[in-house]
Amino acid sequence: MSSVPELSSVPELSLPNSQPALLATLPPGPAQHFASVADAELEGPDDQIQMAAYQPSLSEQGGAEALDSLNRRVRALEDLNERGQGQKRDTRAAVESEGRFEHNLFGRIQADTVTFGQSPSNIKQVGHAPNGTDFRRARIGMQGTGYDIYFYRFEVDFSNVDQVVAQLPRITDAYVEIRQLGYLGTLRMGEFRVPLSTERLMSANDLTFIERGLPQAFNPARQLGAMLFNSTPNYLASYYTDISTFQATDEGEQFGKAGRFDFTQRFVFLPWYDEPSDGRYMVHFGGAYQYQNARNNTVKYATTPEAVLTYFTTKNVIPNFIGTPGIAARDTQIAQVEASTVLGPFSLQGEYYGTWVDPTAGGNPFFFHGAYVFASYFLTGEHRVYSRDQGYYTSVTPFTNFFRVRSRDGNVVQGSGAWEIAARFSTMNLSDRSIQGGRLNDATFGVNWYLTRQMKVMFNYIYAMNNVQNVQTYANVFETRCQVVW
Repeated sequence: MSSVPELSSVPELSLPNSQPALLATLPPGPAQHFASVADAELEGPDDQIQMAAYQPSLSEQGGAEALDSLNRRVRALEDLNERGQGQKRDTRAAVESEGRFEHNLFGRIQADTVTFGQSPSNIKQVGHAPNGTDFRRARIGMQGTGYDIYFYRFEVDFSNVDQVVAQLPRITDAYVEIRQLGYLGTLRMGEFRVPLSTERLMSANDLTFIERGLPQAFNPARQLGAMLFNSTPNYLASYYTDISTFQATDEGEQFGKAGRFDFTQRFVFLPWYDEPSDGRYMVHFGGAYQYQNARNNTVKYATTPEAVLTYFTTKNVIPNFIGTPGIAARDTQIAQVEASTVLGPFSLQGEYYGTWVDPTAGGNPFFFHGAYVFASYFLTGEHRVYSRDQGYYTSVTPFTNFFRVRSRDGNVVQGSGAWEIAARFSTMNLSDRSIQGGRLNDATFGVNWYLTRQMKVMFNYIYAMNNVQNVQTYANVFETRCQVVW
């Protein structure tokens, strides 16, 4: 039986005759010097650790092996130092460090094209709808957090005009939050989206279709106000209570002797959310009610077939396909219900709006309504991402980002990104008794290509069916969008 040779019997590697003499005259390299100090000090108390200074050398022998050893020792020193510092940390210094505000810039660019094909009767009924290109949104903003309870967000848009005064640029979000208020949850104050509808609360960056569904014409979108919101510990239920201005500008301006306001109450229920898959399977229900104190002000509703083109400070240059005249109203009320589910790559979502307008002239309120429902499917297997904190859907991250490169062997290697197909039907009826604003039905088919989480290309085809005073017309709309967010 052969025996294992002792370490001393293992022959050393031979070097050329000139090398030993040369190496003996050279000072140690920086990696070796630092490693020797680390070995000597690693076993001692942390307050005796001294960092080795860099020593210039004519040779860095040991190369990869020395660097690997050095990295291991540096990590060990860092761990030891962190443990020591953690024991000595002053409480006041810790509070100051955690309390500092952190800020970050964000923004988005959405470039759209819109092409119309109208029937002759549709052109006669609503007017000519131009084709065109547009920056649908070009926004930049800043947001930040501090002291674990404060949050702020400020964003400005340079492409989508103020809906009241038609001016650019306009403020979109401008609010602050105070969090961790016990049972009250979070208090938000400023200019923000009114908590009415999942689709409206969602960022336009994360929509399944290029534009929101037709009934969003009932939604006041952003207003200046204050909101309290909170969720149960398991997110089974959430509430949102908001009071805000009525028909103020995007700069929060509203003038008059009698104040006008909106009151909104929203509830969200999440009876099923699959924790192990991070919500790849879930069911969501919700509903909201809004009371608008119009104070005899004028209200009206109108919509295009889910397409928008804006020319400088002009509002949407695409004509409204249906619309009411201005109605002098004492108040209006909106009731909304919603439901959605995610079953892996497949999802369903729908909403219904009912709106009552109480005219100043008296009589029964006018009733208008609208709804949409859509289905989507990810061909590449991803799923829509639901935020339990906010009660709506957020951005999708592809399993594999899009890329295309050539490998060393000459073969092309590529990633597909995420691909989604979707179909939606939406409807809006603005006719009731003496008000004959018309009815519009849209059938929309969409294809979305998510190159990365920050980049997306969208394609929508819309078949719009219009009926005004029993005259049926139609139009075809093709839209594209290229989007980048940061």
